[in-house]
Amino acid sequence: MSLKICVLASGSGGNCIYVASGGTAILVDAGLSCRETVKRLELIGADPDRINAICITHEHEDHIASLGALHRRTGADLYGNSGTIEGIGHAGKHEDLPWKVFGTGVPFLVGDLKIEPFSVSHDTYDPVGFAITNADTRVGIVTDMGVVTELVRTRLRNCRIV
Repeated sequence: MSLKICVLASGSGGNCIYVASGGTAILVDAGLSCRETVKRLELIGADPDRINAICITHEHEDHIASLGALHRRTGADLYGNSGTIEGIGHAGKHEDLPWKVFGTGVPFLVGDLKIEPFSVSHDTYDPVGFAITNADTRVGIVTDMGVVTELVRTRLRNCRIV
């Protein structure tokens, strides 16, 4: 089954991307309000209560604004690397959330999705992009990237959508 991907928002007003495959659905970032995220998910026919995970690229507010509210609303697992979680803590936000910590450069699974976090250039603790793969399709998600490095080029190679 191919991946369904929809950019719900991208920009300084908020970032949130929906990716789904079979019975697995994730959000990359949670920069819109919870209400607006739910509204946009419903507009594309996605059930907000079926979100399995929220994967965070970095700690800036336009990527995490509704993280706590979305977690409470959906019960989705929250994924971040230790640098991003530390950065969120320094901002005094979302300190009590139950994080699943991934290592940058270490792939992890959410349902039938393989998620490969990789380093990107940005002014945060440990920002990442993601290459997301299911059995049939590979997509790349990179936001707020300062410089396109050889690592980024390598990780985005063979992606159907970037």
